[in-house]
Amino acid sequence: LSKAMSTFPLVFDKVIVGLVAAGEDSGRLAATLLDIAAAEERRVALRSRVISSLTYPLVLTSFTLGVTGVFMFYVLPLDVELLGSMGVELPAVNRLLLWVVGIFNSPWLPLLLLMFCGGLWAAGRLEANRRRLWRAVTRLVGWLPLARELLHKGRSVRLLQILSLVLTSGGSVEQAMKLMSSAYADQPDIEEAIEGLRNEVLRGLDLGVALDRSGLFPPMVGALLRIGVEAGRLDQMSERAQ
Repeated sequence: LSKAMSTFPLVFDKVIVGLVAAGEDSGRLAATLLDIAAAEERRVALRSRVISSLTYPLVLTSFTLGVTGVFMFYVLPLDVELLGSMGVELPAVNRLLLWVVGIFNSPWLPLLLLMFCGGLWAAGRLEANRRRLWRAVTRLVGWLPLARELLHKGRSVRLLQILSLVLTSGGSVEQAMKLMSSAYADQPDIEEAIEGLRNEVLRGLDLGVALDRSGLFPPMVGALLRIGVEAGRLDQMSERAQ
């Protein structure tokens, strides 16, 4: 079944195919499929909650940008004409805003934007450039506290789901880490962190300690995983920590 599913990569990603393969090897295919379905339902529900929580900030930001645009492109020119007719020198802030408006009104701006987007598209076609571009975008988004927190929590839940599903289906921790790495193959920073975690475990570092200090999970979740390893119930603890 896993080989058949792998021929449809647009429908079944590498993580699902790997989980099905682990279920086949352990003889728990039916239970694994049910667990995958439940995990996907939880992931869709989480994505819906995240989108709903971001709706109001996006609407408020759009409204603010709209009001700012009206002021800069309509009210400010009228203000300039009024102050000019009165012979009053424009304040420094107004002169700066006029300079910004002049840039946006420049006929060269669409051409420059087109060249910039074309350069990004051309650079993104190469794997190495795509990875560097994604790393830059991740760092840029990381400056926003809300976005950084949401991305970190979403990534933590996804990794916990993979870990729990693999262990529940009878797979090994190494299999789980390989699937975790493949799930974030398009995000170099996360993939490198997972590979570093895998290498530390292979070198003999305690699994609970490695998971706790990997930085892939919030501190509380890392502590729970460490307790789960010590108690021999990592599969159950990873499921409860989601």
